[in-house]
Amino acid sequence: MSPDGRENRTEHNHAGENYRKPVNRARIGPKGSLQKKKTIVKRCVDEGKVLSEKSTRKILLIAFVRWIARIWMLGSIGLILAFFIGEGFHPSHIKMNEWIGLLFFPVGVCVGMIVAWWDEKVGGKLTVASLLIFYLINFVSTGHFPRGWTFLLFSVPGFLFLFCWQRFRSRDHQDF
Repeated sequence: MSPDGRENRTEHNHAGENYRKPVNRARIGPKGSLQKKKTIVKRCVDEGKVLSEKSTRKILLIAFVRWIARIWMLGSIGLILAFFIGEGFHPSHIKMNEWIGLLFFPVGVCVGMIVAWWDEKVGGKLTVASLLIFYLINFVSTGHFPRGWTFLLFSVPGFLFLFCWQRFRSRDHQDF
């Protein structure tokens, strides 16, 4: 171990002489934040497992869907904020049952999507649950579900985050 905390590994150069090559083993963040978010590929390489081409494609698909969800999430939250800013938010004109609905959509949905950036399971479930409760409150107060597809469209990232969490979790417990 060197004075700066890095491990040294002995290797041989082309002439057969030994030399020390530093290996950085520093952890990023507390155990459970970024450490928890290591990709399966990295974990498998560390454990010496060999990934098939099919497994690698599935891992890349999960990563692709995850980033689509994150980008879509940023667009959804940005558009919702633009609606509130552009239309003007007048709290005095909002009825009590509308406040309860606003608590779940857009507030609960947006909070769920933000949480999902770091924890897909919790954030995805919070987003989907908020959307379902919003639909239920709307049905109870008006006698019908909200019309149109826009509420679902804004909440799609929550479903995508749950998909990624489920696929990632199912890959964790399989042999490659």
